[in-house]
Order: sequence, then structure tokens, then C-alpha cells
Amino acid sequence: MTPNAPARMTVVKKEEKESRLKAFLALALEAHADVRELFVLAQGLASPVAHVVATIAPELAARGIAVRLVLAKADGCPNFDAGIRLTCRLLSDVRCHDAHELLVLGGATAWIGDSMRRNPSQTDSFELHAESSAETAGAVRNSFERLWAIASPLGSSGETDFEMAGALAGLVPDTTSRITALTRH
Repeated sequence: MTPNAPARMTVVKKEEKESRLKAFLALALEAHADVRELFVLAQGLASPVAHVVATIAPELAARGIAVRLVLAKADGCPNFDAGIRLTCRLLSDVRCHDAHELLVLGGATAWIGDSMRRNPSQTDSFELHAESSAETAGAVRNSFERLWAIASPLGSSGETDFEMAGALAGLVPDTTSRITALTRH
């Protein structure tokens, strides 16, 4: 595969969402053993992307991969019981719910799911898979960071939020990006 392969859009049946996303993420984890953080924007804990992350939480913890999770619905902060470093935030501004679910792993792997306004268990969806695209992963990561910045901390203790804040303090925002957030098609 080329270093900056184009992302591919596919139609995914509602029954296949979790299994396809889990397979995509498993391949990405094998290809990028040095990744230390996973970024996820999900509609809520019932979302297929949230289920997949919960399913692979033990593997993420074993690899030392932290998860930053933004939820659009306040159905609680997940407890993965896997020793995983998890920071969870709530995106309460309903204007942002037109955004698409997102997942970013490393500098070249990204997934974009359906709009957070749709019920993933009732509809098929269009998904974008980018396995080796630094440009796409960078754009998705910028969208995640902007939504993360306006989301509120969620969870019983803010300890992980403060841990992550120290790590993020050294992050310089990309001011050259023309993309502000990935929302409607």
C-alpha cells in the first residue's frame, strides 16, 4: 500500500458494523505497534464504535494505548475494567451532533462513521476507512481535537483528565488547516 493511500467509502449493513470496524482496527493495531493513543467520537455507549473499543480494551491496555473518548449522549463514562487509561468527555452542544462518529489511531489510520443523529442499530451507513492516509488521519484528528476542546469532562474522577492535560499541553494546534470539523456530507 502506498504511504498516502486514498480513503475508501463503503456502505456497511447495520448487522456488520461492529465486526467490520473491529477487523479494521485489529489490522491497524498490528500495522502500528508504536501507537500510544486512540481517539474516538461516538454517539453514545450503545454505538458500534464504543462497543468495539470496549471489546478490545484488554488488548489496548496490554499495549499501553490510552483512549480519549467523546460521547454525544450522556449515558455515562464506560468502565472497561481492563486497566486502560481512559479519558471521557461529553459533547453537550447539540449543534455538534451533526458531526460523524470518528476514530483515529496513529498518524495514518482513521475511520469516519455515520452522523451522530442517526440510530446506528436501525440503519445501514456509509463509512470511510483510511488505512494509510496521513492527510485523512490528520484532518480527522483535527476535527476530534476541536470537538474535544469544547466537550466537558465526564466521569467519577478527573485524574485521567489531568494526566492527559499535561501530555496535551505540549500539543501545538495546526493553524494552517482549512478543515474546522468534519460534519455533514
